[in-house]
Amino acid sequence: MIGLVFVLFSTLCVGDDTVEVILTSNTVPNIVIEEDFSSFSFEISGFPVYAGADVDNPKSSFIQLLNNLHDDNTKGPNLRIGGNSADESWWNPDHLPKPPGITYDMTTYNLYAPVNVAKLTNGSVVFDLTMRETEPTYAVNNVKAIIQYVGWDFVRGVEIGNEPDLFYENGIRPKNYTFDDYEKDTADYIKAIIAIPGYPNPKVQGCTFASTNPSWLLSDYLKQFKSYLSSISYHRYPLTHCSGHIPTLPEILTDTTSAHAAEVMKPYADQTIAAGLPFYIGEGNSVSCGGMLGVSNTFAATLWSVDFLFNLAAIGVKGMNFHGGSGAAYTAINYKAQTDTVPDVRPLYYGLWFFSQIARNQPKIIVPQVTSSNTLIKVWPVVDKKGSTSVVIVHKDLQSTAPANVSVKPTSRLTSTADLYVLQSRDGVNATYGISFAGQTFDGSTNGRPVGQQISTKISPDAAGTYQFKVEKLSIALLVLPTN
Repeated sequence: MIGLVFVLFSTLCVGDDTVEVILTSNTVPNIVIEEDFSSFSFEISGFPVYAGADVDNPKSSFIQLLNNLHDDNTKGPNLRIGGNSADESWWNPDHLPKPPGITYDMTTYNLYAPVNVAKLTNGSVVFDLTMRETEPTYAVNNVKAIIQYVGWDFVRGVEIGNEPDLFYENGIRPKNYTFDDYEKDTADYIKAIIAIPGYPNPKVQGCTFASTNPSWLLSDYLKQFKSYLSSISYHRYPLTHCSGHIPTLPEILTDTTSAHAAEVMKPYADQTIAAGLPFYIGEGNSVSCGGMLGVSNTFAATLWSVDFLFNLAAIGVKGMNFHGGSGAAYTAINYKAQTDTVPDVRPLYYGLWFFSQIARNQPKIIVPQVTSSNTLIKVWPVVDKKGSTSVVIVHKDLQSTAPANVSVKPTSRLTSTADLYVLQSRDGVNATYGISFAGQTFDGSTNGRPVGQQISTKISPDAAGTYQFKVEKLSIALLVLPTN
């Protein structure tokens, strides 16, 4: 875990895990978790399944699922509309014959649908523009359409191409395509875009890189294009299902896929923040190439997502867009068809839902003193702008045989009870359904609202002012301390 201090017991038996947390007044410097941290990324061609056929009245269940992730007076999720489909699409409301490499015609629907969803959820949209051609006509036409039809009130930015550092692999550019070539292409695109009447520079969410290729230099990119950028985006998938790779469920619960996967992004986040720009994981998920059945669609993904989000926040990431689509193993929300209104809520959504409860009042991450017998039991305390302190315990150890005994000592002695909420799976870590948070579930929900009454366990402090409770293996606990 990033930034937190651990001392390990060496004499405890397996199954006797003990976690002692002493809260401090220290927070991770300059880090605030934004209300819309947990957000989404959809393919251009895939988003209609979520928004529905009526562009003026998006699916109410989808709107509700997004609104579950924020309060009425806080920012709703960001929708990044792009991915591989961005470089396979063009603005073509007249349905002219498609040029080579283009498979999807964008019309006014593809602009109005995401923006209308954003309006109903207090959210925002990032549109990914094609970079298929070295000449920027397709992207310019798309930006002109944004200006003409939807404007910029709910559009946070535009991206130029998707994962250009992999263009040499997918045939969009020659095999010898270099970073210098990319910078030249980008300069041509930006010059053409900023010349469009009504374009409110800066609006480019830059990079959208998918690799950590050392020859693709963020420092050079920032030096040349900073004045045109609203933010920087990198993509991050800790595991892959591409090229025959078969990730396993135990892998997703290791620190390699959470703490280390975030740490790899830290140099890029540091450079971006030093330049005065926000840094996003604009696309990512547990496993690339659509996810992995038996991994990405299980409660293991729920456990992973919460720990991963905290690790990202701790290095200064401003938000994470989870990529998904109808039928994909890693999707958080699924619909069978564009006309289907009943959502299929997957395990990943519960992780985003849980994390959004933490992020609603722009909390800061506390740096506690933690003494633990198990490094796969993660401790994430936060204090929000209203002064409320919460402690998240993520128990993701497959080998544990008993609940962990947890004690939390606040910075000052409290006498009132705390509330303990639990995110758990009824049927174990392999389950796709039977998941609940604080007694509520989306199993059987037809309208996107949680089913059941919210419940918590009251935890009283002992004589020393310490709150003691058990955390079941492969579950997540949220302890909300009283404010007295």
